[in-house]
Amino acid sequence: MPLPGTSKLSIANQLAAYFLLSVFIILFICMMMLYWGLSQSLKSHTVAYMRDEVALIVALVDLGDLGGLSRKIISSGEKEYAKLYVRLLDANDVSVIETPSMGHLIPVKAFHSPVPYNLPALHDFDKIKLNDKVYLAEAFAVNVTASRLRTVQIALDISNLEHVLRDYAIKIFATLLLGVSLAGLAGRYITSRGLRPLTAIADKARQITASKLGERFSSEIWPRELSTLANSLDVMLDRLQESFDRMRSYAANLAHEIRTPLGILRGEAEIALNRKRSGEEYERVIESSLEEYQRLTRIVESLLFLAMADSREVEMKFEQIRVNDEIHNLQDYYAEYAQGKAFIVLCDPGVFVWADATLLRRAISNLISNAIKYGSEGGIITLEAANQQQFVEISVSDQGCGIDKEHLDRLFDRFYRVSGGGTANIKGSGLGLSIVRSIMILHGGTVAISSELGKGTTVTLSFPVPTNNLSS
Repeated sequence: MPLPGTSKLSIANQLAAYFLLSVFIILFICMMMLYWGLSQSLKSHTVAYMRDEVALIVALVDLGDLGGLSRKIISSGEKEYAKLYVRLLDANDVSVIETPSMGHLIPVKAFHSPVPYNLPALHDFDKIKLNDKVYLAEAFAVNVTASRLRTVQIALDISNLEHVLRDYAIKIFATLLLGVSLAGLAGRYITSRGLRPLTAIADKARQITASKLGERFSSEIWPRELSTLANSLDVMLDRLQESFDRMRSYAANLAHEIRTPLGILRGEAEIALNRKRSGEEYERVIESSLEEYQRLTRIVESLLFLAMADSREVEMKFEQIRVNDEIHNLQDYYAEYAQGKAFIVLCDPGVFVWADATLLRRAISNLISNAIKYGSEGGIITLEAANQQQFVEISVSDQGCGIDKEHLDRLFDRFYRVSGGGTANIKGSGLGLSIVRSIMILHGGTVAISSELGKGTTVTLSFPVPTNNLSS
């Protein structure tokens, strides 16, 4: 079953159909113009001939040359093609002179009432059909004398011309069918040939798997119209390859993080079961196991939060929060765990942020926790908040060993930890900054980190200020 908005016809068939329709319309218009041009040309020549013949007959009538008129009338009907029939009627509509055989072919009553002689030059002749013959006919009145009127009836047999037009129309129609058929075949071939690069791209796409993400489309030469598509596909593959690499790294780091506490739990359990031990020893084993359980719980809860944040399933309750109060509350809470480090708070009491209170506390708490763990012994941790035009910036700085610039871009990756530099023995899962970044994304803000070796690290949270934000 085709997807909504899609067609059962392939692109090649659709293009061929549109091309065929265009060719049909163009050929039809051209053929009709040719037919109309021919018919108009024949008609104009025929009318001109009729008018010349009428003028000659009127001239003979005006001269009273009945002999010449009789010879003209009789000779006009002797032509094999385009026979001209002429009849001269008296005042009682009785034939005086007429072309032989005109009587039984074209009776007097077949003509309309006579019109003055000057009118035929101003209007077309009538077309009449009699006995499978087609005639161009006219009847007009002429003055033989001042008191006598005569009627001249003239008819030109145009049956052969009509036959020519019919034959020409049939040939035009046959030519139209042949042209459309040939155009359809040519269009189908040209379309199929033109779409071969798309087929090649599809074949190459089918060859790309999770283990072959290094393949690229731009490595081959494509038509100009498909170069943009090839480049876009390469950009997509770059993103996919980066995502797969991160997933592999994430899976490996996750396995490592979980394997460590599980190994500890298993080792302690095996040692405890190796021989009978005292109650105090069992208590120490249980206490140590609880620490590892708590570590596993924190990892699972952090991963669950990150998964919910990625899918935007975190329930948010935005409110206006005085940043100074939150920072002082967190300072008081972490003062007990500061391990001899001092806090400095630089925050204007008038700084407010529009955020979820729980998530805001969690983000700042993670930064303070990192500053305590990685700050220098007896160093200072600075908590600062300020209004910066469209943003409210909250930063946490420490005076630790700092981080090399090559690691800064990856610090927000999950489970990523900087090895060496005196941090190898510091416990952590490498999820704290990932959670901070997810919290900032949920708030529509950003997080930035700057660091200098030997001087310390600063992490800055930037919360956007709503246009309708209320000031205290």
